[in-house]
Amino acid sequence: MRSAHFKPLEPYPGSQVPWLCQCLRCGSTVKPRFTTVRKGGGCLACSKVVAAATRRANFSLQAEAEMRAVGLEPLEPCPGTLARWKSRHLACGRVVFPVHHLAKYGRGVCRQCSGSPLVEPHEAVARLTVLGLKPLEPYPGRMQAVWRMQCITCDTVVTKAVQGAGGCRRCRPFGTNHALPALVYVLHQPRWGAVKVGITNMGTTRLADHRRDGWLVIRTQYFELGADAYDVEQAVLNRLRNEMGIPPFLDAGHMRYGGATETADADLISPLKLWGLVAQARDEIDSEAA
Repeated sequence: MRSAHFKPLEPYPGSQVPWLCQCLRCGSTVKPRFTTVRKGGGCLACSKVVAAATRRANFSLQAEAEMRAVGLEPLEPCPGTLARWKSRHLACGRVVFPVHHLAKYGRGVCRQCSGSPLVEPHEAVARLTVLGLKPLEPYPGRMQAVWRMQCITCDTVVTKAVQGAGGCRRCRPFGTNHALPALVYVLHQPRWGAVKVGITNMGTTRLADHRRDGWLVIRTQYFELGADAYDVEQAVLNRLRNEMGIPPFLDAGHMRYGGATETADADLISPLKLWGLVAQARDEIDSEAA
């Protein structure tokens, strides 16, 4: 047993009985059988670590091959299938940050080459000005990245992405009324394989409109103030876009009643997992308020 890097912690119980030992490689307490060890068996804990490392190595090799197949050369080890991966687009030579899960299907490889060029800093500032906002820090480089800004009218400071921004929630005369009760909802569209998070005031036809287009209402959460519902929705969208790297899934042509920027691929996040993000954001905001 010692030659197999095991230290017995009890007297020999017999060749077919599990023997309490300590692995001298990883320090785990294990119970191998003597006959198994004589045949070349080792520590189960160590074998799981080796197997996990092998799976990670094989996945990294496969992921790198899939990236090269669509014209991308990885510039760093694989960070995960849903994380942004620093790569070079061989067609144009630009450094890009695609998501592996989407890039392997040819989606989101290079925005410049796909006809959706990156927004320059002066263009992003101009968009904020149209919305009645001004930046409080330099442009982060991406429309989906969180940016600290201030309302020109009421001086309210907000932190959100430019993409999908609709101006100051206290000053804009449209959308959800933040002084009235509202719902945060999660929807699922099985036909398109899409999920959606959104908010609406009580008594509106918003959910009924979406149902007519085939959306299923998964769950809703009531808030006394629309402002709290808005904070939860924005926290969920921020985590989807910036932490998990999940982009909007549908375009405006699919959404007769708006809300395309609040959709996601159901293959990347299930309806119940999306609802879990809503519950987590609600609890975090409640704890901050307390």
